[in-house]
Amino acid sequence: MSEQVIKFLSLLRRTLDGAPYVEGRRGTMPPSEYSISDVADPFTGQRLGNGKYYMMERVGSGAMSVVYKARQDPIDRIVAIKLLKKEWSNDPLTVKRFQREAKAVSMLRHPNIPSIMDIGTADSGQPFFVTEFIEGSSLEQVLEKESALEQERATRIFAQVCDAMAHAHRHGLIHRDLKPGNVMIIKGINGDIVKLVDFGIVKYAKSQAASQQLTQKGEIWGSPVYMSPEQCSGAELDTRTDVYSLGTVMYEALTGKGAFDGKTIPIILTKQLYEMPADFASAAPDKTISKKLEDIVFRALQKSPDKRHQSMEEFKLALEAVLKDFERGRRKVVAPGSPPATVTTIPEARVTAPVGPSPNNYSAAPAADAHGHSPAPHFLSGNGIKVLLIALVCLLLIGSGVAIGVLIAH
Repeated sequence: MSEQVIKFLSLLRRTLDGAPYVEGRRGTMPPSEYSISDVADPFTGQRLGNGKYYMMERVGSGAMSVVYKARQDPIDRIVAIKLLKKEWSNDPLTVKRFQREAKAVSMLRHPNIPSIMDIGTADSGQPFFVTEFIEGSSLEQVLEKESALEQERATRIFAQVCDAMAHAHRHGLIHRDLKPGNVMIIKGINGDIVKLVDFGIVKYAKSQAASQQLTQKGEIWGSPVYMSPEQCSGAELDTRTDVYSLGTVMYEALTGKGAFDGKTIPIILTKQLYEMPADFASAAPDKTISKKLEDIVFRALQKSPDKRHQSMEEFKLALEAVLKDFERGRRKVVAPGSPPATVTTIPEARVTAPVGPSPNNYSAAPAADAHGHSPAPHFLSGNGIKVLLIALVCLLLIGSGVAIGVLIAH
């Protein structure tokens, strides 16, 4: 039996033992940490942290932890509390992993990553940590409703994810679990604000003794639908594994379809290792997606890490270039009846393409009225027409010199 098959079976066994997979919108999907569960919870209505935190309601549950909305007294601040499940609190390795997440996130200070406010242990012996509460929806929830995102909105969202991950990478952290459920979206005044959550299986880019003890060589962690080939095979990871995972999330958000779907985990892992997803025209023929944006996504999805964007900073710069293209496109104005292909763009000016045969026949295009009708140019209306007619009559009767004098007089 090959080493890869053994790893497939190992992951399958671990998945069934921990039951971290449920039926989702595309079949076998990892549960979102912020998905709401209907199961009655013993902590709701109780207090944690020596009475400091009142547990208002459970807002999400994952394989190993539960997330609550809580109120911090006496300042009445709403916070989120992540609590390790009771069945895992007696496992020293799991407790250390949980504590490592709190330590890792506490190192980060970024507007797109929730801050750690406090840590503690419940009377039941379950460790917890406190973060800012996010009033928003996960990308997974958004896609459940909308199927796919409009390309410019998606680009702005993922540029923020790149910025957050670049910050984490600079601090030596690899997320290893980028997926729609871990990208929270808040509606801000100027558009979407992203919060990247769940660093539960974070790995230090530079191996440390403690890190090696918590993650054994060849051990597979993550969500198979979004895992890089090297992550699927249990190989050594660097920050470029997150680049690949983000590429799979972008593919899904833009097309409404998973890059690597499958009914079983081994099928998904095999696709991650050996296959490329369908191009955007095949996956989403009814959607308008920039070719440049498609190229960026498919570069992130290259099987070889050396062929991907080499950093999240590079990934972000590529997305920002596409955003500039979108902005330039909005500033192009086409005059009625003009061919769209010959539009010329000039910053801070509205210019239309020539209608006549002369290549330099450009004229300023005034703004249209509320019904979409463009007014006549100012020099062809009112007194301007009179002046022009007088000049032409004078030119015919007397000569060009008089015509120029008339124009100056008027």
